[in-house]
Amino acid sequence: VERVVKWLTVAAVLIFLGSLTVGQDVVPLVLGRAYSPAYPNLVALATTLLLVPLGHVCSVLALTHDRPSVVFRGAVARLFVFWAVGLPLVMRWESFGACVAVGCGIAAQAVYLVALKWRVVGPAFRRWLGVVGLGLLFAPVFWLRGGSARNTVLFVVAVGGYLSVLRVLGVISARDLRAVYRALGVARTASRKVGEVEP
Repeated sequence: VERVVKWLTVAAVLIFLGSLTVGQDVVPLVLGRAYSPAYPNLVALATTLLLVPLGHVCSVLALTHDRPSVVFRGAVARLFVFWAVGLPLVMRWESFGACVAVGCGIAAQAVYLVALKWRVVGPAFRRWLGVVGLGLLFAPVFWLRGGSARNTVLFVVAVGGYLSVLRVLGVISARDLRAVYRALGVARTASRKVGEVEP
């Protein structure tokens, strides 16, 4: 559980740092120049991604323990909070308000599920806090943004610095990477064996 939460969170932090540094350059390239004002929405949704690993892993654990009602109540909490805060936020900030409301809903779901599954996910939650906290240390690069080339350099520096700090502190390791590689190797081997079975 800790390993899944950790790697999903690392990926979410990388996306978050990307939204802060090169997001404003990527939005016009992907969606068109008319959507440039939507850049704050991208940052809001990328911030929401930081919470997704907790809710996702807790939901999987609840289903594994044959408790789908827990997942359902978490989804109801997310929907209720989204609607409760979404209406006033959309009236005030329009689409950006809707993105913030999505974040609030996912946060409510994560809090509910983590509180309910604390005995299992407590250590993973503490690991999540560490991974996110280290990522937020690099968030101030946002204030150094400039042209596209400069933003790209900032992104590379932020990501490189973040991963280096994780590696030095032992949060991520070569052993983890080897474990992932072995798991993928086993999956590929199993797929080949299934493909070789005659109908």
